[in-house]
Amino acid sequence: MPEPTSDLPADLLDLQCLSPQEVKILHKELGIASLGTLEAACNSGKVEALAGFGKKSVQKILGELDDRKRLSGRFLRADVAPVVEQIVGILRSHPDVTDAEVVGTYRRERETVDDLHFLVATTRPTDVTKFFTEIEDIQQVILQSNRKAAVRLKSGLPCDLRAVTPAEWPFALLHFTGSKEHLLELASRALKQGLTLNEYHLAPVNGETWNDSTLTIKEEADIYGELGLSYIDPKLRENRGEFEAVETGEMTRASSNKTASEESSTITTPGATPARCDSSIGRSATSVVSTHSITTEQVDS
Repeated sequence: MPEPTSDLPADLLDLQCLSPQEVKILHKELGIASLGTLEAACNSGKVEALAGFGKKSVQKILGELDDRKRLSGRFLRADVAPVVEQIVGILRSHPDVTDAEVVGTYRRERETVDDLHFLVATTRPTDVTKFFTEIEDIQQVILQSNRKAAVRLKSGLPCDLRAVTPAEWPFALLHFTGSKEHLLELASRALKQGLTLNEYHLAPVNGETWNDSTLTIKEEADIYGELGLSYIDPKLRENRGEFEAVETGEMTRASSNKTASEESSTITTPGATPARCDSSIGRSATSVVSTHSITTEQVDS
């Protein structure tokens, strides 16, 4: 009778190059629970060192992972992590940028992404969007306007940038991080309090009397606070129980019982898939932004 596989990572069981028994060994011996951690373990030599595995096994695993990424058009979070760090660093180096962050599914720590979204706060948006399009290793500039730019890197990875004012920053950061389901629930809760929430402000609905505190809101936590909620970490924003958790105090108690490193790798909400931030550097994106000789002049496109 075959052994049950319900406790094993489904993503690993889907790989043609691994048997359920091999998945079980990887999960038990190395704690591998995702495609990202599998790739990291292969690149570090840990998989090759396991009994029953070897160099050929590792080559087959890495080959199938590469094929999946190439055919799906998606990138493992671990692969693009160094790219994200460099681009955010480049944006923060601009003298007219007061805040810069990656948003979207990457900030919510999903395991794969099909594009990258960046956000900056600035009083000189056109200068900054031009600056963004001059990052080295860009294959194509798709769009560059007053508040937005879109490019494709040589790796094939699409990236875009939105520029907002410093006053809009916390609202835009929340909005463009998502998820849509989380934002809909948040907006619904705001509406019940006579407020409207969007990427620009938290303001009273027409006809409602309320002291507009938009200008006093400096970060995402302030928005949650105005709505009577504790801050919800980006990785949990899927509307899968996170609102109920903060209201009952379950999230606070769970966080207080974990170390910071445990929390970053294991926090989940009911029915959600655990999110991990893998530290390995994959092959497909290691040289996407290898250098960044940037000038401050560029013709409008």
